[in-house]
Amino acid sequence: MRRLLTTVLAVVTVGLLMAPAVGAGQEKVEVCHLEGTGEFHLIAVADPSFDAHVAHGDGTPGGDVPGVPGYVFDEACETVEAMPDVTLRLELVGSIGNTTAHAGGLTYDFLGNVFTDPNLVYTEALWGVYELYLPGDWVQLNAIVENLGDAATGRLWFIFGGSTLNLDGSRGSPIIIPPIRNVVDIPPPGSYAVVPFSFILPSNFKALNVLDIEMYLGDPADGVLLAQESVVFCPPELN
Repeated sequence: MRRLLTTVLAVVTVGLLMAPAVGAGQEKVEVCHLEGTGEFHLIAVADPSFDAHVAHGDGTPGGDVPGVPGYVFDEACETVEAMPDVTLRLELVGSIGNTTAHAGGLTYDFLGNVFTDPNLVYTEALWGVYELYLPGDWVQLNAIVENLGDAATGRLWFIFGGSTLNLDGSRGSPIIIPPIRNVVDIPPPGSYAVVPFSFILPSNFKALNVLDIEMYLGDPADGVLLAQESVVFCPPELN
């Protein structure tokens, strides 16, 4: 009887040693675990339990904070304000014609006048059709900002500048000194805002010019650059 008992105990012991630990060998995933205090901290859990943690109110590093629109978790599960999902596009308005850049130079078409300047042959990368304004006229550029996200917090700062374009495509002399600034609130989710900029085109500028807009979240001195766009336009040389 004593020998049989020893044998049974040995079998049970071996069985316990061979049984896998709970979660052993399972893939781990990181979650931002919600504590009873309402705070979150980073833990690693077995992959099969991930859905249960999410249902409990946990989140993931880099993901949205449950129940707090406009905030996300950083890599350490600290809550930070989410970057806005906004787009920027530019639209020139009020032009009186167009200019075509091609292998033969620049062809101007405005107010019933069509003529070509064969001396202004730009790099092929700039061949195309551009809005035309006369020197001394007002040039208006609209920055159109659309909020594609679910939240709208913070302010957008814009810096508007421009320069002439050399024949090789490089930047030449500035045409807006100093650059123009503007500030607007981020538009509500699913909507857009039009931010207008305008300036008088100097009388001594001709050929291709480029306008640039940089859009920041917060003051450009310490804010985040969200987008930058450029648009080319062209005044003719008037004799």
